[in-house]
Amino acid sequence: MTPTVLMPYSYRPLSNIDTAAFGRNILRLELFNSSMTDADDHAELFNTAVKCILNIHTPLRMANMTMPLVRQGMPCEASSLNV
Repeated sequence: MTPTVLMPYSYRPLSNIDTAAFGRNILRLELFNSSMTDADDHAELFNTAVKCILNIHTPLRMANMTMPLVRQGMPCEASSLNV
């Protein structure tokens, strides 16, 4: 029997999203502030705002999956799995 390891992952159930409501919320975003001049600040603001709206419409879910343990000498070392 091949040894396995339990790997956590996160996902959003995007197939359940109400795209019309999501689109309305995106269009209501106030992303441009005249005091912001840095593109990185705008990108961070956009990222934060979209995550907030995604959390309303399709919250992040956590789950675990069983994966085969990778042995040393393979492309991904077993030690990188914190086992």
